[in-house]
Amino acid sequence: MTQSDDDDPPPTDGPLAREERLRRVAKLCVHFARNMAYYRAARKDGTRITPLTNFWNTTDGNFIDTAVLEWCKVFADPKAHQYWGKICTDQSAFEAGLLAAVGMDKASLEREIATIRTYRDKFLAHLDSERIAFVPHLDPMWTAVQFCFDHVLKVEMTTAEAARVALPDLMTYYGECFAEAENEYARRFRFRTIVIGVVVAVAVTAIAMSLLQH
Repeated sequence: MTQSDDDDPPPTDGPLAREERLRRVAKLCVHFARNMAYYRAARKDGTRITPLTNFWNTTDGNFIDTAVLEWCKVFADPKAHQYWGKICTDQSAFEAGLLAAVGMDKASLEREIATIRTYRDKFLAHLDSERIAFVPHLDPMWTAVQFCFDHVLKVEMTTAEAARVALPDLMTYYGECFAEAENEYARRFRFRTIVIGVVVAVAVTAIAMSLLQH
């Protein structure tokens, strides 16, 4: 996982316990929610509101790229340690619930996953020869994450295990992250607007004074 603020304690000898593995899957869902919230908060009516500068381009790209990478660890790579198929006690039930949640049949979901994996493989993990990167649709990814998070905490974990990990309610956490990003974007742009206003006012005053002297 890319974030370290809430990483697991230092590892000890031996493989991860099942509870540790489940906790990591749930944390990947949390990381996806946070990065998607930051990414979406920078958009109004489908249009990005942050400046098209190197800093904001990089920041915006990092949010969506991290979200995709975290999502793929759970849904797109059967060889990954945190892949859902490796932690579910009843894979058929999980898959049926996932398909119902996202409103797709198995073939449609597989096509969606293939599209997301292409973005990851061709532009994130590697840089191949394709010229255009198509950012994946976030709605089905978000729905899948919410389903997986609830399933891990309510089905795979015991009540005691879920209490020990102390992870946030995912929708509430998403809303908090979205509001945090909105406030941060607004604060920075208010300051930028004030600075521009001051500069313009100073320039207008200087011009006026110059005209009066003549």
